Amino acid sequence: MDGLDDFSRSFADALFAAVPSLRDHARAENGLLLIHLEPGPVRQDCEFWVTTDGGEITVGFGMFHMHFDWPVPVPWPESDPISFIRSLMLDETLVGDWTRDGKWSGSGILTATEEPDLRGMEPGNVLHIRSWSGARDRTIRGR
Repeated sequence: MDGLDDFSRSFADALFAAVPSLRDHARAENGLLLIHLEPGPVRQDCEFWVTTDGGEITVGFGMFHMHFDWPVPVPWPESDPISFIRSLMLDETLVGDWTRDGKWSGSGILTATEEPDLRGMEPGNVLHIRSWSGARDRTIRGR
């Protein structure tokens, strides 16, 4: 991909080698890599995005985003943006977005086999669990 700075090119080369389909959604802007798409069925707040801004990799899905170093300083799946992206795309990692009275109040990630911690769930709280494919999506409302 033309127009990327060295940092962005390094990440883009590794990402597209691992996940070639993301190349179709990528563009270069001011030397940075930007990826944006809406996977699975059309749903509210399910945009997926990646950027190389600020000398780090930021990956977002739904209302959640996470920052990663590049190159990966320690080879753990939790510190590798490409492993994280692949686990999202395979529905192995899910995103939970919390709202209270219709306003965002927090986000986190879950494994596909993990149940969310609902101990603080109150009336007005809503947890939207989102998956790449949409097959594991669900909404939990406080009572």
